[in-house]
Amino acid sequence: GVKTLDIQKQKAWLGMGDGPYDSKGTMQEMIGNHLESNYKACPSVREENKKASPTIRRLTLPSLSAKDWPLLDASWTLTRHIVDELDTRDCTYNTLGTLPFGQFPSLPTLDVQYCSQLRRLSRENMITHLLKSAKELEDYATLAEYNCAVCITLLVPMLEFYGIPAPALPKAKALDEYPLDYVPPQQTCPPWGNLVMEALNQIAAKTPTGEINVEDAILLVYQAFTKQDDEEQGARLQRKNIQIMDRLANMQSHQKTLIQKIKDSHMESRQATESASIFLKSAQRAYNVGKDGYPSVLREEVPLLDFKISLGASKSGRCYITTRSILFTTTYIPILRSTSSILFDLSKVTFEVEENPTSSLLNPFPNTMNVVLKSSQQVVYSFRPAIGPDRLKTFVTIIQGLSDESSPSEYSQVVNDAQVVENRGVVAPDETQSEESYLI
Repeated sequence: GVKTLDIQKQKAWLGMGDGPYDSKGTMQEMIGNHLESNYKACPSVREENKKASPTIRRLTLPSLSAKDWPLLDASWTLTRHIVDELDTRDCTYNTLGTLPFGQFPSLPTLDVQYCSQLRRLSRENMITHLLKSAKELEDYATLAEYNCAVCITLLVPMLEFYGIPAPALPKAKALDEYPLDYVPPQQTCPPWGNLVMEALNQIAAKTPTGEINVEDAILLVYQAFTKQDDEEQGARLQRKNIQIMDRLANMQSHQKTLIQKIKDSHMESRQATESASIFLKSAQRAYNVGKDGYPSVLREEVPLLDFKISLGASKSGRCYITTRSILFTTTYIPILRSTSSILFDLSKVTFEVEENPTSSLLNPFPNTMNVVLKSSQQVVYSFRPAIGPDRLKTFVTIIQGLSDESSPSEYSQVVNDAQVVENRGVVAPDETQSEESYLI
């Protein structure tokens, strides 16, 4: 830099004559006179002259430009104070190459403004990861709630058919209603937190001896901010997870209450009693008695779902689903008066949806569902439901979870690992089951 040169070299570099300068003001006045008498007007620094040589580009001076000098004149008071302050601290021409990091007259550690920028960067990264993780939890909850809503939507009309009042939907609590088990470290150890202050103290202790460079110092402080933000991220994700668990538990409990009301509706509904009796009679007349997939024990159960099905142009009927079985009753063209039924144990079969062309007047139920035996993976029955096949498959899968699973999943939210007892032909869960089994 110019400051490290002697007086003669400074004058030669500036293109000025011999003779030392008596003062800083004298030097500035002589340089101004030299520029006015030897230099021509320069283009504005805001206009790039691509044809000019690199030397000419470097010699572009705002004070010699008609467009730039008014701005320079207006800001000269501030610029002069800045230059004087830097000169007083011997920092006018210093760089990191000539003045190592943390040594006098520089600060022994990172300044407050730079730490603030590091904190902002770390916090932005934390918020990005927090939103991503929260979205994954929310997507899981949304899928589970949708499956639960499908089941509830199909169960409510059956409650109305049996004359049983439906319970009100539970209200979800907002995230802000849950306590956040976290205290910001900036409150216990202002202004940055305990970990950051320890990092800054380490830097201040190592800089006088040159044991740490600027890159390592920045990394040390940034890692401290990251650790503090990780603690906040973990606390917020834990609160979000608790909210998700409560939401699913409430929906599961509501869904289970609806199913239990339908199962017990024979005690107070004549329509439910008649439906359970008709179901048992049709099940006893099924043409697959004794075959693979047929229930080992028949019970008088109230149907959870009752809807129309189609098996072709000349064959239609109805489907009845209980907590343990699925029954199909079909009839040919009414002139023939031919009726048949087939019954399957839900624990022994699975269901597949076969996509078909769009519906038409002659084919109002285009999509086909196949009943597949778990033992042989053989399709034993195919039908076209009057309701959406995907919704029906979701509903059946949830009902199958009543007896197949001891804990809920995203496709089977109702838990029923209770002992099964028989009460007047109706299956009911043991009342001693813990509510903890309904949580995920």
